[in-house]
Amino acid sequence: MQAYLGEIAALTTAVCWAFTSLLFTIASKQVGSQLVNRVRLPLAALFLAVTHLLWQGQVLPIHAETSRWGWLGLSAISGLVRNSNSVDSNPRNYVIGVLCGIGGASGQALGLILSKRGMGGDFPALSASLMRLTTASVVIWLWALIQGQLRPTVEGLRHRRARLAILGGTLAGPFMGMTLSLAAVQFTHVGIASTLMALSPVILLPPAHWIFKERITQRAIVGTVVALVGVAMIFWM
Repeated sequence: MQAYLGEIAALTTAVCWAFTSLLFTIASKQVGSQLVNRVRLPLAALFLAVTHLLWQGQVLPIHAETSRWGWLGLSAISGLVRNSNSVDSNPRNYVIGVLCGIGGASGQALGLILSKRGMGGDFPALSASLMRLTTASVVIWLWALIQGQLRPTVEGLRHRRARLAILGGTLAGPFMGMTLSLAAVQFTHVGIASTLMALSPVILLPPAHWIFKERITQRAIVGTVVALVGVAMIFWM
């Protein structure tokens, strides 16, 4: 079991990201994806800071080398800033959604590669995750300040359903999912980890059908079977 620690972490990450996509979609329908992204990052950073204090004895890994902050900061900007992780069930936005999905996946892949570089030498995944979230939070709120979006963001949090969905999605995704993803790339190859974590859309199929009434096509079923066979081959090899 320990030999597959990275693969198990990657699969668990896929599950976490599937649930966070559902919850952030619900929140985005209420207040918009940009607001969700601005709130989820500092909220997740807060959760991680408390965990880091209890686990490592300090709120931030202040003794980490400048080079680690640089690599993990670049990872945060490429993989987190403006990635809303939401599912759009409107057919008119299908093409835009696909392009955004490709862009988000590319950013996440680049983020994982940079994170791997920043965590060299068995650097704790928890500390790396906190460093990424802190950097991303600062960048996205500075950008919101430049755009004059601070007041609309605060006003948007008056929606109770959106607040609860953001809280749940933050716990599942930026908090648990991101930390597990960093653990995955630390304990296995980036390619394997990325492949397993990319199963989130497959995991999303049943919930998207039940919650958003999306139709599951025969092509989606075939793709699911192929994906599951691929996962089985990764573990078998």
